[in-house]
Amino acid sequence: MKEWSSQAFIPINDKNDFSDTIRAIQIKNSNILDDQMAESLRSAVLSLFMAYNSGTFDSYKAFHMPTGKGHYDPKLLQRRILDILAAGSEPVTSNLQEGGEIFADYWKKIGSKKCADFFQGLCTNQCDLVVSVTNTSSGIEDLFNINRYIQISNQLGITDIRYPTYVSDPQPTSVVKKHGNIYQAELKALVKNSDGNAYPIFCLWYFSPDDKKWIPFTIGTEYMGSVKRKTYLEF
Repeated sequence: MKEWSSQAFIPINDKNDFSDTIRAIQIKNSNILDDQMAESLRSAVLSLFMAYNSGTFDSYKAFHMPTGKGHYDPKLLQRRILDILAAGSEPVTSNLQEGGEIFADYWKKIGSKKCADFFQGLCTNQCDLVVSVTNTSSGIEDLFNINRYIQISNQLGITDIRYPTYVSDPQPTSVVKKHGNIYQAELKALVKNSDGNAYPIFCLWYFSPDDKKWIPFTIGTEYMGSVKRKTYLEF
């Protein structure tokens, strides 16, 4: 981590200069994307960093809910309720059918405080953004296999692969069934957070042709070691 901390980091903010920084990141194998897909991917990557910098619910939704369609995972919603109770607050509702209300309440009381200014720096020299496509449904298990992401995370020193509380539609299997293929994008990046910790993160998106949006599927977070609790990302 000492070697990571000594790298050059560009401040993460909502200014045009940081947006230009994201646009300048090379997309490897980008020849398989058209201009609209490439631009949408850059917007998705920018939304990732904004979600953990601005702390607003709108920035969270821009990253996690790009299509505006989907549902909340009831098991993860229950965790959010427990988090609210553990923080000494009373949830607005415990009805898991009211996922939007529960999560908005969670974000107001806990999530926004954790994410506001959490990401503060990005080392562009340590960013790796790669896209790929599979043309058969049989390949989807390899693309979206949790064991694969665990292996990638272990290589990066990440201990936790997470799935979103809000599950966006369409799901990967639906995309393959309708279009016969699926595009994915993997980002490995080196960030510095508000505690001054520099560590790698991992994020995977897949593309929804009907919505022209990249949907986040999973993230790798929580660097192993004594500081791991300070590198946790809400997802």
